[in-house]
Amino acid sequence: MKIKSAIFDLDGTLVDSLMLWDVMWTKFGMLYRNDPDFRPDAKDDKAVRTMTLVDAMQYIHEIYSLGASGEDLVNTANEIMEKFYAEDVQLKPGVREFLDDCQANGVKMCIASATDMKLLRIALEHCDLEKYFPKIFSCAEIGKGKDCPDIYRAAQAYLGTTVGETWVFEDSAVALCTAHKLGMQTVGIYDQYNYGQDILRENANIYIDKDDSLARLIGMKKVVLLGDSIRLIGYGTVMQQVLGDRYYVWQPRDNCRFAQYLLLGMAVSWKDYWLDADVIHFNAGLWDNCDRFGDGPFTPMEAYAETILRIARIFMEKGKKVIFATTTPVDPRHPDPRTERIIAYNEAVVPKLREMGVVINDLYSLVAEDVAGNIREDRTHLSQKGIEICAAQTADVIRQVLAE
Repeated sequence: MKIKSAIFDLDGTLVDSLMLWDVMWTKFGMLYRNDPDFRPDAKDDKAVRTMTLVDAMQYIHEIYSLGASGEDLVNTANEIMEKFYAEDVQLKPGVREFLDDCQANGVKMCIASATDMKLLRIALEHCDLEKYFPKIFSCAEIGKGKDCPDIYRAAQAYLGTTVGETWVFEDSAVALCTAHKLGMQTVGIYDQYNYGQDILRENANIYIDKDDSLARLIGMKKVVLLGDSIRLIGYGTVMQQVLGDRYYVWQPRDNCRFAQYLLLGMAVSWKDYWLDADVIHFNAGLWDNCDRFGDGPFTPMEAYAETILRIARIFMEKGKKVIFATTTPVDPRHPDPRTERIIAYNEAVVPKLREMGVVINDLYSLVAEDVAGNIREDRTHLSQKGIEICAAQTADVIRQVLAE
């Protein structure tokens, strides 16, 4: 997996520091209420963690009447945090190894944090992280929290990469979702003191769980899957699970439909996401050979073959390892497309692709062994059994190609 640029949060992502909020609530309770068990309610505790410190303390002052003013709370909070960041904060497991690997591979990196700039610099110095990050962005200086995209846009502009080439590392579900909506690739990092782990996991391209670390990303392979609904609602739904956590599977949420549509998506919508792939697996054909009006297939065979070969050639010219999956059969009772035409379309491209060095994943032959068991009642798409066997074979082919 070739990362071009990375935006890192600090607290809860690189350093183990989110327990500081509990330390601060205890201190506030003792100072202002003579109650060391003071805690804001869960909603407010969650809300302040992506705010600037000034906004967070003003919010707590107004809601809970702590301190003489929001500024009074800011001063107290700064004293607590400065001591913590200067003396106690520690890196999370695997962070140093991963940052060293990124630096060795020329990854452009910066920090984007809701923490105050002064505290950021104290923490980076204490943890010896300054050498990795020539630029730091703070929500306090941007003027908006991470529920707004401004800090990520500023960081991306500094890094000089496209949205799809920019990776964001976050432990906050709110922050990660903001980056995700921009189209950035995201790594969600578990932290026991943070909220919304289910949301974080669901929206992250890669999720680092509680017993894992960023070091897992070192040497990880990126697999890109492109194809029609046989992928989208078929084998693609389980490929990440089948391949395991040493692989990162990226695929569009779009049905790639016709070969020409796949070619268009490569150039426009998905370009930033396949250029850094280690291997690309693609399929197209069912839509192309449909003859719904009785006057010929949507895509004539010659045009289909030309487009498939062009797609493969473009991938290979970019230095990618390429796998083509043959179009799967349909139930013989299906009026259109017909299996005999599917066979002809496969035969029109497979020999030429092999000559180019493209690896063939023959899903047609696999599914054809038991069409009744491998195809759904809709007579087109893979059944659960079909999904499982196609995913297993696809995973085997991908592993073999990447091992070469």
